[in-house]
Amino acid sequence: MYKILRFSLIIFELLPCFGFGQWKETFDKENLLEWSGDTSNFIINNLHQLNLQAPSAGKSFISRPYQNQGNLITWEFFVNLQFAPSSSNLVRIYFLMDQSQPLFNSTYFIEIGETGNLDKWKFFLKNNSNTILLGSGTIGKLSNDPAICRFKINKATDTTWHVETDYSGGSNFNFEQLILDTFSVQISNALFGLECNYTETRKDKFIFDDILIYHSGIDTSAPEIISANAISENKVLIQFNEPIDLLSSLLVSNYTVPTIGNPDSIIFLNGSNSMYELTFSKFFVSNQMYLLEYHNIQDLKGNSNFNIKTIPFNFEKIENPINGDLLINEFLADPSPSIGLPEVEFIELINTTNKKLKLQGLSVSDGGSSKAQFSNNIINPNEIIICCPIKDTSSYKLFGSVIGLNNFPSLNNSGDYIILKNSNDEILDEIYYSDSWYETSAQKEGGYSLELTNTLQTCKGQFVWRPSSSLIGGTPGMPNSYTTHVIDSTGPILIDAIPLSEWEIKLKFNEVLDINSATNPLNYNIFPSRSVASIDLISFTKNEVVILLDEPLINSVSYTITLKNILDCIGNKMITINTLIELPSIPELNDLLWNEILFNPKSGGSDYVEIYNNSNKLLSLEQLYISNPAWQNNWIKINNDKLIYPHTYLALTSNKKNTIESYPNSDSSLILESTLPVLDDDKGTLVLAYFNKTSFKLMDSFSYEKTWHNPLLTLTEGISLEKINPSFVSDKAQNWQSASKQIDYGSPGLKNSQFIDSFLNDKQKLYQILNSTVSPNQDGFQDVLSIQFNLDLAGYKINAEIYNLSGFLVKTLSQDLIGTHDIINWYGEDNKNKPVFSGNYILNLILIQPNGSKKHFRENIKVDNN
Repeated sequence: MYKILRFSLIIFELLPCFGFGQWKETFDKENLLEWSGDTSNFIINNLHQLNLQAPSAGKSFISRPYQNQGNLITWEFFVNLQFAPSSSNLVRIYFLMDQSQPLFNSTYFIEIGETGNLDKWKFFLKNNSNTILLGSGTIGKLSNDPAICRFKINKATDTTWHVETDYSGGSNFNFEQLILDTFSVQISNALFGLECNYTETRKDKFIFDDILIYHSGIDTSAPEIISANAISENKVLIQFNEPIDLLSSLLVSNYTVPTIGNPDSIIFLNGSNSMYELTFSKFFVSNQMYLLEYHNIQDLKGNSNFNIKTIPFNFEKIENPINGDLLINEFLADPSPSIGLPEVEFIELINTTNKKLKLQGLSVSDGGSSKAQFSNNIINPNEIIICCPIKDTSSYKLFGSVIGLNNFPSLNNSGDYIILKNSNDEILDEIYYSDSWYETSAQKEGGYSLELTNTLQTCKGQFVWRPSSSLIGGTPGMPNSYTTHVIDSTGPILIDAIPLSEWEIKLKFNEVLDINSATNPLNYNIFPSRSVASIDLISFTKNEVVILLDEPLINSVSYTITLKNILDCIGNKMITINTLIELPSIPELNDLLWNEILFNPKSGGSDYVEIYNNSNKLLSLEQLYISNPAWQNNWIKINNDKLIYPHTYLALTSNKKNTIESYPNSDSSLILESTLPVLDDDKGTLVLAYFNKTSFKLMDSFSYEKTWHNPLLTLTEGISLEKINPSFVSDKAQNWQSASKQIDYGSPGLKNSQFIDSFLNDKQKLYQILNSTVSPNQDGFQDVLSIQFNLDLAGYKINAEIYNLSGFLVKTLSQDLIGTHDIINWYGEDNKNKPVFSGNYILNLILIQPNGSKKHFRENIKVDNN
C-alpha cells in the first residue's frame, strides 16, 4: 500500500512535466545538478531556497533548460532581495532564453535594480544585440529593503503578455501590466536563467524559490477590464486583460457609470485593442467611488461577457499647489560631521492640505540660475517628502519618500536662500537662513538640520525655525522633533531704534512684519519734525525697516519717533509707542573700556568679552574693531550697528544662546553675537579700536594671564575675569578679579559681581582699605581685601606683608615699586597659595620714598572663612 501511494504522489508531481514538457523547482534537493553555470556561487539554504553565496563582488549566472510550448505558457517565480536594489546590485530573471550566454542570445527577462528610489520591475526583450524595454511595473514597489515579489507571467498570444504580482511574496496575485510585444520572437528550445550583479556587501543577499513553468490551456474566458483609472474630471482609462474585438469595444452602450451615464465617446490607445479612453459629459466628484459597468464585450476568439460586470474606480483631483499648500519643512545645509544622518544635504517638503498636489514643473533653488526641477511626481495629503541630489537618493530611502533631483542646490553652511517656485516662476515658499539659527556651537559645526516648528505661521521666518533635537540630528521623512500649532495673537514689539546716519534710521522688531503697514509713512511720526522720504523693509529678515529722511538729523538733538498701526505678517497690530533716538558721537580714548572677559570657557561653551561705555555720550558699535595681536595680527570688525548708552555694558560672544544658558545672571538684550579673535586659555592680548575713515583710534587694551584669577581657585574653566571697577586701568592684574560663584561665575551685560567703588574718600591718606574683613569664598561679598593707594610722590617702593598674631609671616603681598594710584589685593591665602584659617591678622605696610625715607603702617585684618 505504501509503494502504491508513493508512486501516485510522484506521478501527480510530474504530470506538468510529462504532459507539457515543463517543470517545477522548489529546491528540495541538496544539489544543483540540473543547473549549469556559476553553480558553485549558490547554495540551497535551510529554508530550501536558492541563495547566492559568492566569494566576492561580481556577477553570477546559472540556467536550466525546459521545453517551450509556444503561447499560453505561464511562468511563476519568487524573488527576495535582502537589500534595496540599485544599479550596482540588480537581478535579471531570464524566463525565456535560447542559449546559456545572455550576452549573445535572444531572451525575454525581468530586471530589478536601478538608480534612485523609483525601483520597479522592467520587462525586456533582447534580440541578439538589441535590448528593448517592453513594459514595467508600479514605480517604487521594489525600492524597499528587502525587495520581495512573487511573479506570474503569462504569454497569452504572440503579441501579448500578462504580468501579475504579489509584493508580499504570497500567492494572492494582482494583475499589474499588459505587455504588448510586436516583435514576437519565437524560442523553442528554451532555458530559464538567473543573473545576479552584486557588490561585496550584497554577495549573499539574493534568494529565489518556487520556479514553476506550465501550460495555461485553451482560452475560453470572456475578456475582463483589469484596471480603470479616472485620468481627468470626465475621462476614464480602461485596460482589458487581452485584445478586444474593435466593434464591440467602441459601442458606448456597452459601458455605463450609474449617476453619470454612458460615455459620449470612446477611443482605443494601442495597436492591440486592449486599452481605451472613455469620455463622459458629466464630471466626476473628487474622492468619490464609482462603478463602471460593462457587457457584450468580445475578445478576438469570440468569447463574450453577456452579463454585466463591474469594476470600481475613484476620481482624485490632483491640483497644482498654491501659496501655503506646499512648504519647506526641514533642511540639512551642513551634513558633516554626521551624528546619525547621511552626509548628504536634503530639503524636506510637506503637503499641509488634504489635497493631492502635482509637483511637475515645480523647482527648488538657492536663488541662482540653476534650478532643480520636479518631474511627474505627486505628493499626497499631509505627506512629507525628502528631496536630495539624484545620485544620493539611496542614502535617504530608509527615512521615507525620497525624490532625487538633478541640479540640486548646494546649500551654504553659513546661510543661504531656499526658494520653491511653481511652473509659472511664482514663489510658493521661501526662506533665508543663517547659521545663527543654531543654538549651540556643536550644532553650528554640522550634522544638525533646521526644522519648521509651526506650519501655520511660516511668514515668521527665523522665529519659527529651530535646530532639530533628534538624537541623529534630524527627522527627514518624519514629523519634526518639535512642532506647535499655537497662533500668535500679539503685535510686533520694537527691539531697537538706531540712526544709521543723519539721513537713515533703522528700526528692528521682534518678528516678521506685514510689508504694507511697515512701509507706510503715515505709521511713523518724528519730532522735532522730520519728514519721511521712504521706508524699506529689509527683504531677508523682514523684521527690520530703514526710514529714509527728507532732511538730516542734527547732532546732540534727541528725536521722538511715534509708531502706530504696524502689523506683523499674520495681521496682529502693535500698540502705539514712542521711542527716542539720537545720533551717536565718535568715541575717544578711554570712552569705551574692557570690563569682563571669559577666555577659558567650559567644554562646549563660548568665549565672551564685555565693553563698558565710560562716557556720557551715546556711542555706536558700527566702526569698532577687536584684535588679539598675541595670536593673530588682524582686526575683526564688530558687525553690528547697535548703540551703547552712557555708563552701560555690552557683551560680545560667538554664540549668544550658549552664553545666556551658561550665565543666567546676564542681560540678554545686551549680549550680541560677533566674531571674536582667538582667546588663548593661558594668556593673550585684547585691543579695542575705532576706525575713523582712514586709521584706527585706540580705545583700550590689556594683556591678560590666567594667573590673574583668584589664587585660591583650583579650576578656572568657565570663570570670567571681571574688572573691579570699569573706570580703572585695564592693563593691571590687581584691577581684575574672578567672577563670583553666586552669579555662576559670569555677568555678561550686567554690573560685575566683584565691583568695587572708588573708595578713596580721604584724599589726604596715602592708602585706604574698603573693609578690613576678607571672606574668601567667591560669593561676591568681601572676597578680596583691596588696598587702594593715593601716593603724594611717584617712585615709592612698597613692602606689604600679612602676619598672624604670633608674629609669623603668612603672606608677602608686594616688595616692588608701586604706582601712585595702584591697588594691592589679598585673597586670604598664604605664601603657598593655601587658604589661611579664620581669625585676626596684621597687615604690615612699609612705604619707602625715592630719597630712602620710610613710612610704616599697621592695620588689623580679619579673615572669615564661613
